[in-house]
Amino acid sequence: MLDRLHVIVVGPGLGRDPAMQETCARVLVEARKRNVSFVLDADGLYLAQTRPELVDGYKECILTPNVVEFGRLAKSKGIDVNKERPEELCSKLATAFGNITIIQKGAKDYISNGKQTLISDGEGGLKRSGGQGDTLTGSLATLLAYRKAYLEKIWDHENDMGADDLLTYVAYGGSAITRESSKLAFKEKGRSLQASDLTEHVHTAFQNVIGDNVVHNDGRDRQSTVSPSIRSRRSTLTIWLTREVGEAHPEITNLMERDELQSRFDGEDTSPTTDRELKGWYSIGLAAEIFAVCGVGSFAPVTLEQLAREHGALRSDNWTPCVFPPPQENEPIFLRLTRRVADNVKEGDQCVVKPFGWAMSTASFALYTFSFAVFLQALVLITFSPVADYGMRRKRLLLVFAFTGAVATMLYAFIVPQVYLLGSLLTIIGVICLGCTFVLLNSFLPLLAARHENVDDKSTTALQMSVRISSKGVGLGYAAAVLAQVISIGLLTALKRAHFAYESTSLRSILFFAGLCWTALTIPGALWLKDRPGPPLPASALRKSRLPRPVHYLIFAWSSVYRTVRTALKLHQTALFLLAWFLLSDAIATVSGTAILFARTELHMGTIEIACLSILVTISGIAGALLWPKLSALFRLQPKAVIVACMCLMEIIPIYGLLGFLPFVQAWGIGGLQRPWEIYPLGVIHGLVMGGLNSYCRAFYGEMIPPGSEAAFYALYAITDKGSSAVGPAVVGVIVDRVGSIRPAFAFLAFLIAVPVPVVWLIDVGRGRREAVAWADRTRKGVGHEMPMSDLNARGDESAAEGLLASEGHDDNRR
Repeated sequence: MLDRLHVIVVGPGLGRDPAMQETCARVLVEARKRNVSFVLDADGLYLAQTRPELVDGYKECILTPNVVEFGRLAKSKGIDVNKERPEELCSKLATAFGNITIIQKGAKDYISNGKQTLISDGEGGLKRSGGQGDTLTGSLATLLAYRKAYLEKIWDHENDMGADDLLTYVAYGGSAITRESSKLAFKEKGRSLQASDLTEHVHTAFQNVIGDNVVHNDGRDRQSTVSPSIRSRRSTLTIWLTREVGEAHPEITNLMERDELQSRFDGEDTSPTTDRELKGWYSIGLAAEIFAVCGVGSFAPVTLEQLAREHGALRSDNWTPCVFPPPQENEPIFLRLTRRVADNVKEGDQCVVKPFGWAMSTASFALYTFSFAVFLQALVLITFSPVADYGMRRKRLLLVFAFTGAVATMLYAFIVPQVYLLGSLLTIIGVICLGCTFVLLNSFLPLLAARHENVDDKSTTALQMSVRISSKGVGLGYAAAVLAQVISIGLLTALKRAHFAYESTSLRSILFFAGLCWTALTIPGALWLKDRPGPPLPASALRKSRLPRPVHYLIFAWSSVYRTVRTALKLHQTALFLLAWFLLSDAIATVSGTAILFARTELHMGTIEIACLSILVTISGIAGALLWPKLSALFRLQPKAVIVACMCLMEIIPIYGLLGFLPFVQAWGIGGLQRPWEIYPLGVIHGLVMGGLNSYCRAFYGEMIPPGSEAAFYALYAITDKGSSAVGPAVVGVIVDRVGSIRPAFAFLAFLIAVPVPVVWLIDVGRGRREAVAWADRTRKGVGHEMPMSDLNARGDESAAEGLLASEGHDDNRR
């Protein structure tokens, strides 16, 4: 029977007999299974109060409590109605019930789903009679039935409204009709008014509030005498929205008219970005940035090299250990003699390890590990990122990668030199998870910026808001990283007093601390960041065949990335930026890793000195993230000009290192990175540059992404980044193994930094934005609710994706 119903109303005249309550509870359970809408009023609300699981998180229900009933519901959720502002109570209760729709009846009806709140304050009757709520529930049921028919396309119309928005507006319509009915009945009956008197005036109230007029695209109203075929072009509910709600709440009309905030599929969250959500985004960014700076940027390469060194032997004889534990009492004479031989080995002798039988220096081992890690990272990104654009997977995958990377980092505490290869494995897992975390975090950035309330102001564009959010995130991340590094230096100093047998023990403890911070700071983000779901996964991704479902996902992911690349190549400005980013990101990653190992192996800097260098770079990065936006505003620099300026400054680093080859500089004994202190000023330059590049590059690129394809295109951004970053460290590793020194690699870095400068300068971001929006518009017919999934099954078309994965052949046919 339930399958035949459009709507269910529970409450009026129900009573609280246990048997009846239990029966209704079973009905609601079955209704939820069938996705049937229902309205709870009167004694039906007692079910929501005593058995909240019946309604929690179910978006297809409406609760209609009066003052007393609302107080009971609020108490059941731990909300004190006396301590909250009246205009916020309804929103808080709706949020507590999982963002269901609630109508808080009173002198003004507050209507909210926790994301959007409307106030129905139309004139009503001056007398309230018990039972008037039945008119409200009946009106709601009628409008919900209209909504269901509208969404199911029983008649032809432009399906341009999402189910969640419609439900909120249905609630407003029911409230407005009821208040109008009460007003009309009171005018006729006066103080003798009874609840049943409202029924006679519902039709007139409906006419007054909604009317039978049809609003056409030319903005003119035409009377109901027009033909039914014309009238069917728009639902009565849409007519009401454009008239009653549009006039009463112009801000809603403005919201609906903004293309970037339109619901492109059922279930899309187009609610404004909240401060709480931004804090969640920043929190996950802080967590990842701590590991990026303290782990990957500082202690991970040093720890990996130190573990290999403690297991390795000198290249000169391939048997003398590179590192000996502190001498012990009653040490065998053989160890004493070996220690004495090792002390007399010339300073330039390299320390080597032989993983899988391949001899390499310990510095090269660390470089090769990071090179292989970023290569695998690119493969992982290709595999999962397209799927992340669909359903609820974006946030889910973000948390999976964040927590996995954090656990892998903490496991470093148990790695000893004898199993140094396991340290390499954990590094690879951590680097993969870190990159994937940043990709998914970045995919939220365009959505948060576009839906920020300040973007309504014509003086603030989405790009400017994106840069602002990005810059603040980078600055906060660097600040957290500095604090973590200061704590790390304190831990290192304290742990050295313990006189561990191997130096790597204290280093591994620092990585455990970094993983712990990663875990702790990800938790607030998990609680506060909204899901911001994408459209349903295309039916074509799960075609019927004998292949297992995971294989379908794998095929879909790789073919999707292939189509993403083809799309990016057609978006010429986007492709131009990706080319520049391919070279620039390789230079950035290689400069960072090479500098740490150069300081460790050739300048012979200790762990604490390197940690201080990392702190200096991080503080400079904070200054850069805050300084570049001010310089940009002061000199009216476009984001492109800021990026080019940063690249020119970064060129100073390898050029200064190459000065060490000049004979007269060598004769000075200073300059060209011959003394350890010289690396600190270069660290300041590197930090200032990275603060600018991190803030501006991702925001600059985000403006040239087709709307709705954020996760996949930011994954392409990361694949370009990490795919190239596998090249630089590997090349430097080969140079070190062949030449025996890291210094010649500076020439390679100078070339990598210089090449992308003219490419970035040629990019026209305005044109790139127009290309991206035009591409998304051409594929918009395949977005979410505008193409039923049943049609996709029949056509085998992948165009249900967010513009990114639209079948090119189908697009050609449309043209």
